[in-house]
Amino acid sequence: MKKILIFILICLAIGGGIFLFLNQSNEVEIPEESVKTTIEGSLGYPSEEIPSNIEVCAKAVDSDKEYCTSEQLENEKYKYGKGYKLEVSPGNYYIEASKEDNDFKGYYSTYVKCGMKEACISHFPITVALEKGDSLTGIDVLDWTDRTRESVNEYKNHNFNFKLSYPETIEVEEDMRSREVYFGEEDAKPNLTVVAHENENNLSLSEWVDQNLQLEGDEFKTPVIFGNGDYEAIFAKTYKSVGVTKEIDRVFYKDNGVILELNSGIPSMEQEGEERNDLFSSLASTFEKIDNEISVTNPEIGAEISSPITVEGQAKGTWFFEAQLNIKLVDNQGNLITSTAGTTEENWMTENVIPFQGELSFETDKEMGKVIIEKANPSGRPENADKVEVPVDLK
Repeated sequence: MKKILIFILICLAIGGGIFLFLNQSNEVEIPEESVKTTIEGSLGYPSEEIPSNIEVCAKAVDSDKEYCTSEQLENEKYKYGKGYKLEVSPGNYYIEASKEDNDFKGYYSTYVKCGMKEACISHFPITVALEKGDSLTGIDVLDWTDRTRESVNEYKNHNFNFKLSYPETIEVEEDMRSREVYFGEEDAKPNLTVVAHENENNLSLSEWVDQNLQLEGDEFKTPVIFGNGDYEAIFAKTYKSVGVTKEIDRVFYKDNGVILELNSGIPSMEQEGEERNDLFSSLASTFEKIDNEISVTNPEIGAEISSPITVEGQAKGTWFFEAQLNIKLVDNQGNLITSTAGTTEENWMTENVIPFQGELSFETDKEMGKVIIEKANPSGRPENADKVEVPVDLK
């Protein structure tokens, strides 16, 4: 009896081992290197035929990493019969195509996502995010818009630390009370408006946009790359009714506690002969963030001031000459009310930011004006001049 029990136990042990082995053999582990992450889409070009010498690259947003191919796939599933496919590592990319004899490039862009219709005026490259094992399709590289324009003038804003370049046909108008700057052709609606929004809770860009935009219907938002510096932003196409329905293309960019919005309002039903606002992307693509050269801590934008007022702030040493810069108070028409010197007790022969202050005493019957801090410019050369303006109420 004892021998029989031992025999049964041995059989059970062997059987359990076989079962465990078979069960483990069914759990096939996929080698790490065989998990592929791919991007695929249609390829287009502004001609009857798609040239064979086009290279398509996925360029990483936060590094120099890129993946490229010159192989064109032929299949009816692609919009014009030809497409591409790239194997990449997980990350965030924008997709760019180039041809050797062209200065301009092709992109998967907001123009493509918008449907490439007449009303689609924005051409910002869209950022695509991939996790391990993703196979994104429909990332169509069809937008070959020439983004180059002759920009001879430069606008610099020290209140919100950005600059833009623009052609001679464009005029610039500031309204710092509403925290807006308008770029437009003479006697026409602005081609581009830059609006500075407060972000008191320092929300992330996506959190701020989600909190302030409630999208409906055909409206959409998507991460994009824009500006000379390839800045990361969120693009939104929205609609609003102001007399007639308007399409609004908007780019939101976060800079510390400020959200900068670059927008363009275009009528969705244009009058016959009315020119399209095709300058929006060209102007916005010249956007660059600049260093904080000067900031005014007193008075603040829109503050009510009375005489005397101590103007205080910080500026780079390059704004001073002999430890001084210029402070003016003007009315809303630009007429001088009074002026004084802003001085610093720090070593002004530096490129670091140093404090300054100056006192303005004034009498006026005007109700509104501007405090202007001007960079010292002993050379008198226009290219060396600079200033920052703070709109104030006078009492």
